[in-house]
Amino acid sequence: ILDEPTAGLDLPSRRALFRLLHGLRRERGVTVIWVSHQLEEMLEHADRMLALHEGTFAADGPPGRVLSDPDVLRLFGWEEPPSLKLRRWLSEAGGETVARPWNEQEWADAYARFAAARAHLSGTG
Repeated sequence: ILDEPTAGLDLPSRRALFRLLHGLRRERGVTVIWVSHQLEEMLEHADRMLALHEGTFAADGPPGRVLSDPDVLRLFGWEEPPSLKLRRWLSEAGGETVARPWNEQEWADAYARFAAARAHLSGTG
């Protein structure tokens, strides 16, 4: 159980920590529980997110689903993480889906498909 393990760490140290944690899970089957206010970290690294509100479970599920739920966002006073906002925008604007919008390569690939489709429709591509 880790409490805010990335607080105060620079980006290379954060990446090293998550490589270590993912390795423990993969190689030894260790379950890692961490408390964090870094919602983008939850999206990228957690398979499951439990959100507690006043001592009771308010949400449970994949972070992408939990952090896209307007009721959950309202309850906690959170804003939708930027990567999820971009995923929603891309889906509404062009029907493109990005399974893991926090992954730069997946986002770039989806946006390239979107831009190519738009260019084709407008006759410029």
